[in-house]
Amino acid sequence: MTCAKILCTGLVAGLLAAASEATATSWYHSEDLPASVGGSVQAQLREGWLHAWRVDAEGQELWHTILGRVDQPGRVGRV
Repeated sequence: MTCAKILCTGLVAGLLAAASEATATSWYHSEDLPASVGGSVQAQLREGWLHAWRVDAEGQELWHTILGRVDQPGRVGRV
């Protein structure tokens, strides 16, 4: 389980980096997890907020968090 948490943390960090290059109105990204873990980690900008969530192999949302507010296109800030 610890490896899965580390993997998810790394993927979320990658999603944050990718979001920093996106516009504040329309952006979505998904990263598939290894088959041994299953599912994916997804991120989307919604009304100026960067959301991230994990979906299991069956499509059920396991967790969802708001990572921060996007103040300007191309820049992600912490709340």
